[in-house]
Amino acid sequence: MPMRLSVLSGPLLCVTMLGLSVPGSARAKEDAVYVYDLFREANDCAELFARLRQLPLRPTVILSVEQGAEFVLDHPTGEARLTCVLRFLRASSRKVKALFLQDPAFLERNEEADRRAALLGEFIKRHPKLLSGAQVDVEPYGDETWNERSAEERRRLLQDLHELLRRIRPHLRGLPLGAAIPWWYAELAGQFPEAAPEALSRVVDELYLMAYGDEEQPIVGNVAARLLTWIVGAPIFSRSGRMHVVLATYEFPSQAHLEAELKKVRRLLASRPNFAGTAVFHAASGFHTIQLNSPSAPSGGP
Repeated sequence: MPMRLSVLSGPLLCVTMLGLSVPGSARAKEDAVYVYDLFREANDCAELFARLRQLPLRPTVILSVEQGAEFVLDHPTGEARLTCVLRFLRASSRKVKALFLQDPAFLERNEEADRRAALLGEFIKRHPKLLSGAQVDVEPYGDETWNERSAEERRRLLQDLHELLRRIRPHLRGLPLGAAIPWWYAELAGQFPEAAPEALSRVVDELYLMAYGDEEQPIVGNVAARLLTWIVGAPIFSRSGRMHVVLATYEFPSQAHLEAELKKVRRLLASRPNFAGTAVFHAASGFHTIQLNSPSAPSGGP
């Protein structure tokens, strides 16, 4: 999930994403964590359970069902292993969302993206209560060729993203579909209407806003204070759907610091109708004492 944070143009972006929109304030706020690499070289359910017990899990787990290039459900024992994990997590009253399609290459590999979505849909049909949602992390601007592409080529990629989401959504049999986006994503809207959060929300049910930089260039600081700076006094015009704010563990020196910031973010955004909760990226990532950096967008970005 390669995400970068950029300097935003005033309060516009956060208000675009966290403005008055849907009646989400009545919903319980999600408290989630991303889990990756769980299925790597796992021999049986007992080994998977042992790995899960070692992780700092939260009430909702966003579980990667891809192991590198491999789709878990393609493995001969993939369905059995995934079922074990989901039943284990559900037994501890946790909700689970499946994270898949985590590469911009899927914008060109349409048949493979559709195939994986169909396999996941069949799994959902056979196990209707084990998953509570799905999420994709296809970022066209994450491709190494993005900076060299023309404006028309970038527009086409963003349109391809929307089309991909439209195609896979019916496979999920009514489960909510989410998409991961970086903070500066909406800045593209000035040039590309397809990049506006409200436009993306027409093809997904929820967005996960990555409030952090790359691990090599982390953005350390008071996330809640930055949110407040961008929101206060701005015109509210958003019609975007449910919005989650994601913080990265590697931008905090300890669990206590992370939890304190999550609490501040939740308190700050509690009254925003489309604020749906927070998430942590990710369960196996460590904490680091690092210096404050200025946020920057990728070259060629907005």
